[in-house]
Amino acid sequence: MSNDIILITGLPHTGKSTLAKKLEERLSYDLHSTTLIRRKLGYKRYNEKQDPIVLRKVYERIEDSIENGKGVVIEGALFVVASVRQEVYTIASRHGIDVLLIECYCSEVMSKRGMRARPMKDDLVSDPRRPEVYDKVAAAWQDINGDFSMFPPLSYIRYNYEIKYVEEVRVNSNVKQLVDRIKEIIKS
Repeated sequence: MSNDIILITGLPHTGKSTLAKKLEERLSYDLHSTTLIRRKLGYKRYNEKQDPIVLRKVYERIEDSIENGKGVVIEGALFVVASVRQEVYTIASRHGIDVLLIECYCSEVMSKRGMRARPMKDDLVSDPRRPEVYDKVAAAWQDINGDFSMFPPLSYIRYNYEIKYVEEVRVNSNVKQLVDRIKEIIKS
């Protein structure tokens, strides 16, 4: 595997963090999660005014990982916004590397049920037990199909967390081996 960027996005409680952690472990990529970075910055509660600081730190860490020859897994709900994804594509272009975007999804019912079932003390920095958060993030969602014009070499797969199914929407030959490996990891 090379030092590709795997960008994982999706609505709340759709398997993003679970998949990101598996990929970090099994691919030996560096994981940069917006939630983990918020914690490291000492943020106890989510406040959207923190987003630019968190994203700047994510982008810095991506650059550091790439410069050290590491692949990167990036995960977070902030990446539902096209301009936030665009910065990742700009970094990839600057370094001449590929981006594989993975959209995690499941039914709204499953997502909201899972959110309500989260433990009270799970150290998350948002309101992870409030299903209204799902609705807010869903309203901010910006379609991924427009990203192909921003970053033509983009590869894109969709992962249905509910049924453990991977749909290859657009996979370039450069990342086909990586996609096949991710499918194996999901099955295991």
